[in-house]
Amino acid sequence: MSESTPSRETHQLDAYTYLYKSIQQPEQTGETTPKLIILCTWMLAEPRHIAKYLKGYQALYPSASILTVQSSPLDFLYRGRKALEKCLQPAVLSVRSASAQTSEPEILLHVFSNGGSLRAAALFRSYHKTAGHPFPLHCTVLDSCPGHAQFHLAAQVLFLPWQGQPYYKRLPIAALLYMAFGLWWIVLLALRLESPFETLWQGLSNPGEVKETKRVYIYSDADEMVPWHHIEDHAVEAKEKGFDVEMERFEGTGHVGHIRSGNGERYWGIVDKLWRQNLEVKS
Repeated sequence: MSESTPSRETHQLDAYTYLYKSIQQPEQTGETTPKLIILCTWMLAEPRHIAKYLKGYQALYPSASILTVQSSPLDFLYRGRKALEKCLQPAVLSVRSASAQTSEPEILLHVFSNGGSLRAAALFRSYHKTAGHPFPLHCTVLDSCPGHAQFHLAAQVLFLPWQGQPYYKRLPIAALLYMAFGLWWIVLLALRLESPFETLWQGLSNPGEVKETKRVYIYSDADEMVPWHHIEDHAVEAKEKGFDVEMERFEGTGHVGHIRSGNGERYWGIVDKLWRQNLEVKS
């Protein structure tokens, strides 16, 4: 993820965080574009896949800087709340540097899957604790998330990076992974600890930590990792907490795959519509 573009300088802030800083000035058209776009990507997202979204945003908003926050299986299996908050400090510093805390929204947050959701929730907490006030005014795209805690679905997601391996390699990896994940799951239940899934579920819609103008859930009836009804459940809860919610349901698209199969124009249209609507909302 370190390749620069003519209109952006690339800065690696840590192993999981990159800032693509725009050196292009906004066009004098009278239209307001995002000052900062934050991509909280899905677990173990490959650079070539992240690049598709970088290019899409570069085409939509050439003068916006882009912050990518990548996620890891360790976020779920090893890192606790405080450790994750510490991991998000480089992102927090970038947000504080970019945001002027005005009454106008300057940030567009784009969250993918449960991996990105857990990082986004940690970003909100870390920012709130560091700055002493909620995360700045922004709008949010929630792509294929969030999902409830279900053992078989969570294990499937963790196994995704090895699905392309030959059968003789996949089998022992799958056995070890399911054993380790199963033990972790039992410990959580036995000690009645809050699971990362509960953390991300609540963290995405915490009015005390988030100042949000509007959000859109982009999801599918064919997602095998995060079922559509999980996402609709979360949207209902978000509405009850006062969040302004829109739903965009795709037919037949896979997990974080809604932009494929000729759906790119619709997908980016949804994102741009969200940004334009969010400009009409004041804090």
